[in-house]
Amino acid sequence: MKNKTIHDSNRLTITNIAELLSCTRKTARVHLHRDGAPPRGRDGRYDRTLALRYLRGSIAKGGAGGSQLEQLRVRRLQIEIERAELELARSRGEVFERASIRPVLQMLVSEFQAGLFEKFENELPPRYVGKGQVECSLMNRDACDELIHKWKTAGNRIAQAPGIPAASGKGGYG
Repeated sequence: MKNKTIHDSNRLTITNIAELLSCTRKTARVHLHRDGAPPRGRDGRYDRTLALRYLRGSIAKGGAGGSQLEQLRVRRLQIEIERAELELARSRGEVFERASIRPVLQMLVSEFQAGLFEKFENELPPRYVGKGQVECSLMNRDACDELIHKWKTAGNRIAQAPGIPAASGKGGYG
């Protein structure tokens, strides 16, 4: 298998695309010269996202029939396209590994739990002495507001940390 290089640029040549898909330049060229293929830019390169999306559909159509060997080749190319798209999304910070976020979430849950216990088992009960139900209820509400503000602030700091995708609806788990 060829040594694949993921390019930083969003503009790819036929050679770059063939490397990403582990196929020959001829195969990439044949698919990219069909009707409906994305156009080449003035620099002779293709937009990476458009080309990979088009190739996924083009290869799938081409593999609908044919021999079992051809279907396996088509499937291999589809997998390579998916890998290339995932790598591109990772390089753009649009996805992250579940394992990378798990410790952060565990820490937040632990802090959430500790904050609740501290507030409602240690801090507030002594202040309830001699207070009516309404006053205690207001104290509880204030304590909840304080904790929610604290956790939102912590969540915003985590969301801005390197490697965490922005909440744009594009992000996801890899």
